[in-house]
Amino acid sequence: ALAHFLAFGDEIYECRTLPSCMLLLWRTFLGQGDVVDLMIERNRVLGALFFIAWTSLSAIVLLNVFLGIIVDGYTRVANEYERISFGEYLQSGVLRPLRHVLVRYGFQTSEEEEAAHDSAKVMELLSKEMEEAAAQRQLSREQQARDVAELTKRKRKKQ
Repeated sequence: ALAHFLAFGDEIYECRTLPSCMLLLWRTFLGQGDVVDLMIERNRVLGALFFIAWTSLSAIVLLNVFLGIIVDGYTRVANEYERISFGEYLQSGVLRPLRHVLVRYGFQTSEEEEAAHDSAKVMELLSKEMEEAAAQRQLSREQQARDVAELTKRKRKKQ
């Protein structure tokens, strides 16, 4: 705006003050740049240069905003997918620790008898075992993601 004010302030009515130059640039940004011809008529080099620079800068800013919105949406979806994957990890990783807990505490491990056990007690034992396993292994998110991928591959192969 200051460059337009300094270059065309005396010659073009819309550039007479700094706020009016800002308004002119806003109107040009919105596609109502009827003063562009006057700027090019008054000074061919600066008028064309300012118009191209402002149009390019505006396009870059709009593209940056658009990409920011897309990246934000992608990040939200990726985080939600990660939560779903972790839930799938817990669901698919329950069977192995459950059998380990049942064997460890003297329960029988046949599938019929596993289904007959009190779910609250099993979940309590399972949560203790999971806490111990997490404390021992200290899985990072990357390791959890690899485990989920491996478990889903195994699950797909079994199907």
